[in-house]
Amino acid sequence: MNDSSITAEQTTSHSVTNTLNVLAAPPHSGIAVAGSSPDGRAIRGVTLQSGSLSATIIEYGARLTSLTVPNADGQPTNVVLGLPSLDAYLADDVCMGAVMGRNTSRISGARCAIDGREYQLADNDNGNNAHSGPHGFERTLWTIDDGSFDGSSVTLRFISPDMSQGFPGTLNTRVTYTLTDDALEIRFDAISDQDTLCNLTSHTYWNLNGATRQSSIADITNQPVDAMNHMLHIAADRYFPTDEAFLPYDAAPVDSTPFDFRQGRRLRDAIDASPHNRQIAIGRGYNHAFDFANTYNDAHDNTHDSDLPLAPMATLTGERSGITMTLSCDAPALVVYSAGWFDHIVGRDQQVYGPGAGIALEPGFVPNAINNTHGGTTPSPLLKAGEHYRMTIRYTFQS
Repeated sequence: MNDSSITAEQTTSHSVTNTLNVLAAPPHSGIAVAGSSPDGRAIRGVTLQSGSLSATIIEYGARLTSLTVPNADGQPTNVVLGLPSLDAYLADDVCMGAVMGRNTSRISGARCAIDGREYQLADNDNGNNAHSGPHGFERTLWTIDDGSFDGSSVTLRFISPDMSQGFPGTLNTRVTYTLTDDALEIRFDAISDQDTLCNLTSHTYWNLNGATRQSSIADITNQPVDAMNHMLHIAADRYFPTDEAFLPYDAAPVDSTPFDFRQGRRLRDAIDASPHNRQIAIGRGYNHAFDFANTYNDAHDNTHDSDLPLAPMATLTGERSGITMTLSCDAPALVVYSAGWFDHIVGRDQQVYGPGAGIALEPGFVPNAINNTHGGTTPSPLLKAGEHYRMTIRYTFQS
């Protein structure tokens, strides 16, 4: 096991004492201790500020625990789902706000071949590997680079040892969070000393109506926390249907399906228009990748070991707050997960999160692409030794 991992056994034996306000975005930027791990290691948090935006990140899982932006009335609104304490994050099993790695999503048969050698991975999902295994990056203790912090930006680092979770190569990973006056940018950078797999993402759940008691319209109307009436636009002509294990089949056109968001529509309306859709039934809503391989390949062909241009992938709008978020990225796919497996999760300010409480928008490679590139139509997450894995996600806000 990775020395920075925190096991489930450690988590469940830890008393509920870590409840510091660093999780809820204190009013001034800075680094502070959020609490401690079950084995006594300090876990710090950092708050960034730029203009009217503020964000808080903790070292455990390099997680984004809050992001506050102004709504249409100028009121500060926390737009990400969050948990009430550090202990709740330590016990979390829905990857709330976490950086996922080395591989997000699923790998069929819990095995993959790299350079002709087969690697056996953890079977933690009915014969498959999900999110790299039980000790993925979301359950590891990252380190804030104190020297990188300048008030609006910070870098966290993590070294994943050779054969951690069954993956070859020592992977040096950096994640940089940067706030501007209208955007949050997350930049991923990794390099390995052996050929390996690298497919990172942010597993943040978005609710643009507000995810805290102070700002949530749900409290005023006695409605549950719900993001399914958000308006979603996705600039993709194809999506990947899946089997019951969420392993993708070949891409299919979105035309005349609940996966056609090219003109923008409410998520609930899209589902209600196809009440018997098998894919929606499998995902309890959405748990599917949308295809951006053509955009990715066109950019990649003209770029040599440098950052790729960011392409707009999705736009999400809170129907009550008036907040619109545009997600731009340089990835070949976007997984949309509508939290269909949420089951009475007690969130920040004791709000209860059920199915549809938030929407995860996860750029990256198509799930299981290390084993199946669908006839070469989608890229593989194979990372060659000495080469840099780079991906940037930019979330731009307006109201």
